[in-house]
Amino acid sequence: MLRKSLYGCALSPNFAFIVASGVFTGTGQGITGGRSIYFNTYFWELPSSRLLVLTLAGHIAMAAAAVLASFVSRAVGKKWATASFMLTGLAASAKPISRRLLELRPPNGSPIRIAVLFCERVVTPMCDGAALILIYSIPPK
Repeated sequence: MLRKSLYGCALSPNFAFIVASGVFTGTGQGITGGRSIYFNTYFWELPSSRLLVLTLAGHIAMAAAAVLASFVSRAVGKKWATASFMLTGLAASAKPISRRLLELRPPNGSPIRIAVLFCERVVTPMCDGAALILIYSIPPK
């Protein structure tokens, strides 16, 4: 009986979607975590005292994601809110490095640099976290 229900669950398209989104999200977080040490030290030229500020940005982002996901999903529906959060997170994740390479952001010596990085480090994980909250809360059909 248990084997039959587990087999049925594993073949569900909804289950496959949730597993795939979890795998891609975990892979993305692993790659981001692994390369963040290099980028923070050499690409952004941050001293170690500034890394704490950017670490706190991730915690703020997750708390905001839980609140924001609820409000936005009530306003536009879970499906549209999830898609919007995914697209916004994807767009926001590509901006910091590309803007730095195109010299469209404050230079590394600028005092406003940490504020810009902090805002970017809040928006991207907040959108990704809100999208995941909504994906896992959508009931299967």
